[in-house]
Amino acid sequence: MVGGDQADLGSPGLVIPKGDTRAAAQAAISESYPEFVRSGIIDVVPGRVIALEDTEEGHVTARVQSAAGEVSIEGIGAVIYATGYAPASAVDFLPEDVKQELHYDSSSDRLPIILSGWQTMVESVPDLAILGFYEGPFWPIVEMQARLTADRWLSKRSVTRRPYEETEKLLDLRKAMHERAFDVPQYWFGDYAGFMEEMASHLQLHRNDGPFSKREGIVSPARYLSTDSDVTQAVAIMQDLHETWHACRDQGRYVPRATFLALQGDWDIHRTIKSALPSFPSGVLDGTASFHPRAPTKDKTGMTFDLEYLYIESGTLVLSNGASMTARRRYVYRYSEAKDTLSVWFVKPDNNLEVDYPFHDLEFVKPAEAAKEGACVAKADHLCVDDMYWTQYRFPFKGISLLKFENTHTVRGPNKDYVATTSFRRAVKHSG
Repeated sequence: MVGGDQADLGSPGLVIPKGDTRAAAQAAISESYPEFVRSGIIDVVPGRVIALEDTEEGHVTARVQSAAGEVSIEGIGAVIYATGYAPASAVDFLPEDVKQELHYDSSSDRLPIILSGWQTMVESVPDLAILGFYEGPFWPIVEMQARLTADRWLSKRSVTRRPYEETEKLLDLRKAMHERAFDVPQYWFGDYAGFMEEMASHLQLHRNDGPFSKREGIVSPARYLSTDSDVTQAVAIMQDLHETWHACRDQGRYVPRATFLALQGDWDIHRTIKSALPSFPSGVLDGTASFHPRAPTKDKTGMTFDLEYLYIESGTLVLSNGASMTARRRYVYRYSEAKDTLSVWFVKPDNNLEVDYPFHDLEFVKPAEAAKEGACVAKADHLCVDDMYWTQYRFPFKGISLLKFENTHTVRGPNKDYVATTSFRRAVKHSG
């Protein structure tokens, strides 16, 4: 979810102009979108495409109307129409007299019809049921609306109009939407849990909380059972939800995935090496590092991975004896969804794009310990011939983002005795 002022990503197109209270747009795009913007691979141009035109050279140019005027984007290779859909067309086939009862308005993208009965019906046309005209968590609501409709038609039980579904109130809401009033919420029926509870109460369903306590866990249709429900299936669903919820809350499931995604992009690095052996001098390195996304590659182990970065590091190493040199390093970072693991691999000496063998797997501490540390902490180890590497990572998340992190390698053995600490920090860009 991209929302609010994204000035730190370095794109003028994601900056909220001063005094513009409507500019904090929110859009669900993808997990990797922000870092593609930060790295400059995605260039954001705010505005609306008004035309696509062929050039004499056989290329395509897009004309974009922006707040600053019209601009052109040349060399268009593909166009993705992410324009959403107009819900009014779903009921446009209905007879005119029915549409009149629905207060049909084809110009309204959010509230084209006025319904009651938890947004399933209009009282003057009792044989009509409409499902899915709802903003928010969608499929559980649709399932409960279907159960409500079946009960209304089979039991003939009346459905009273809710106070928030009064026709005049909804027409006023539609008018406010047209006028883009400030008090129109993102979801006009925002109480998802309350909506589900109200329908369940009306249908006289009994609760199936499973291992959850009464006010714990997530809302699901499987928590509400009727006499003809598949109890075995509902219990299994709640058990599965509880196991997943418990694994996330107490065991830290998906923390490796969140960490992997947060690493993407470019970093400034600073490394200090403190050695106890004269033959292995201490030193300081300053440079840059990048986590480049690529399609998962194969290796001799036959293991499969879902996500992969090629890590490229370059910098200047200044040793304690005064010597300096350019230092380069590459690894491959990989994530397995089936195992929920993040691992680091060496690349082949003769082909620094190809995976060779594993360096280490990151073992994340439990959430309770991470809370005490003030950061997600992961540990790893690796035996290199006779020298042992112990590694610790600290990931101080800011929401789902990382602006900095650190790793420390402690190396002991007959050939090495040093501690290397590397700090990674994003260069925060400000635009506009």
